[in-house]
Amino acid sequence: MKNIIILVLSVLISVSGWGISIAVTPFNVYSEGETVETTDMEKSASNFVYQYLVKERYAKLIKFIDVSEKKDVPSFAVKTEKEADEVCIYLGCDYLVFGYIKKTNLFYDVELRIYSFERKEVVGIVYDRHETGDFLFMIKELSSKTSSKIMEITKTQKEETKKPTKFYLSNYIGFYIAAGYWIPFPDWWDVETGFVYGETGLKIVRLPSLYTGKNISISLRPGFTFGYAFGMNKPGFLETYYHQFLFKFPVDFNLMLFNEKIGVITGLGAQVQFDFMYQVSKYRDPFTNQSVAFSLFVSTGFEYWIDKKNTVCIGLNNTFDFTFYKNFYSDYKIALYTIIKIPEIKNEEKSE
Repeated sequence: MKNIIILVLSVLISVSGWGISIAVTPFNVYSEGETVETTDMEKSASNFVYQYLVKERYAKLIKFIDVSEKKDVPSFAVKTEKEADEVCIYLGCDYLVFGYIKKTNLFYDVELRIYSFERKEVVGIVYDRHETGDFLFMIKELSSKTSSKIMEITKTQKEETKKPTKFYLSNYIGFYIAAGYWIPFPDWWDVETGFVYGETGLKIVRLPSLYTGKNISISLRPGFTFGYAFGMNKPGFLETYYHQFLFKFPVDFNLMLFNEKIGVITGLGAQVQFDFMYQVSKYRDPFTNQSVAFSLFVSTGFEYWIDKKNTVCIGLNNTFDFTFYKNFYSDYKIALYTIIKIPEIKNEEKSE
């Protein structure tokens, strides 16, 4: 009657909160030969194996029990299946790992068995042999084999876990460099002639795609750039020089075609425009004027990534600026540009 009660309680404990419970009992560690002795570390071999198994991560929920640490359980080296069954009853576990380690002058000879309480038989055996004197390496190999055998018996796998990925800001950045021509229009064209335009800055080029198909990818590319334009009055007007400084906040909408080699780009954004004008007159001192205005812009163009790893592209961009002075002002800029992705820093953390 007492054994039945223990059995029922053990089963209830084993199924409450744990999928599978596996006990590791002290191994039968002994020497063979008059000059061969076993150390305290070797006699604690079962504890080393237990510590290894506890650190493993399995897809199924598995609880390991170190019998040698159970004060309420008689600690002895299980040698037979009958003894294994009795310990399983006492602990309420599903499996029991037991076996022996024989130490000779030359080798450790090891045999571990995995007993199934449900099937009432040994369902797995692990053999190993290592040179004497390399105990910790032998334990590591033995533990690894035992873990593999447990996965085979319980039909589970190791849980794939990854260490947190380090975030490298540079992995998402590309240098943007553009050079082209500035054209004021429509009314300003009668007086001004555009001359040169340049732009440089950073754009985020590795954001996940909004959509990816067989030969098409759609994504966004925000950034921050600085632009400069230089122009002058046409002949016949006062000698005047214009300097335009632009702090831009663009967001490009990218339609990438043919394995992300060719891109059709549409962009928009806001910018702050600083203007400096220098005017020379025959009848008075040179005149200077500065102004600051808010501006919006839209752009469109195309680009081509020229290398296999898609780290460098060349493109053509058309930009229309709409600046809000007291009077509305607009201009057009056409520019060739390149984007150079900063070489990606690989994350050295690997899956366990």
